[in-house]
Amino acid sequence: FEKYKKFVSNNKVYIGYNMRFNPILLQVKKLIGNKKVWSINLVCSSFLPFWRSRNYTKVYSSSKKYGGGVLLDLSHEIDYLQWIFGKIKIDNVFNKKISNLKISSDDYLSLLGSIGNKTRFNLELNYFSKYPMRRMLIEGNHISLDVNLIKKQIFINEKNKQKKLKVPKFSRNFSYIKMHESILKQKRENLCNLEEGLKLMKLIDYIRKK
Repeated sequence: FEKYKKFVSNNKVYIGYNMRFNPILLQVKKLIGNKKVWSINLVCSSFLPFWRSRNYTKVYSSSKKYGGGVLLDLSHEIDYLQWIFGKIKIDNVFNKKISNLKISSDDYLSLLGSIGNKTRFNLELNYFSKYPMRRMLIEGNHISLDVNLIKKQIFINEKNKQKKLKVPKFSRNFSYIKMHESILKQKRENLCNLEEGLKLMKLIDYIRKK
């Protein structure tokens, strides 16, 4: 981080991890608070050819050379995992292209690891599923959540009864708008700053080399 300071000393630099402004994740972060979490299962799956209205083999996501691949494209999941729960420690990595998609980039990532002394996590990302999913299952002491970011739902289990929590309605671009408003208003609470972004890139490089 120190070697970058001279380039940004007169500027405020933020990284565009807009999921930090997603109302569902903001609510989850508040619900978690200081509760002890035992396990987190996080899945983000999608089908790359459905992403954009053009030939998927021609977009940067399909090219390892141009920085494509789930590890970089879907690093939002790694960012908000740490933003909500704390710094992760990785025990096991599997990151490769395993499908028949006509791409040179990685289309699958599996991370197993821990957060602190008690919390275990399992994170899985892929480009090849025709069943879109962006979901977290969180289990802990006095906390049990099923979080569905695509359906915009949070279910909580209290006293062995499942309850659907009320969440605000919001548009697809809401998190982007709120992120940019925070930058303009200098409200830095949920923004990803340069130091956090560089630490995440260091973690991504570590994953890539494993």
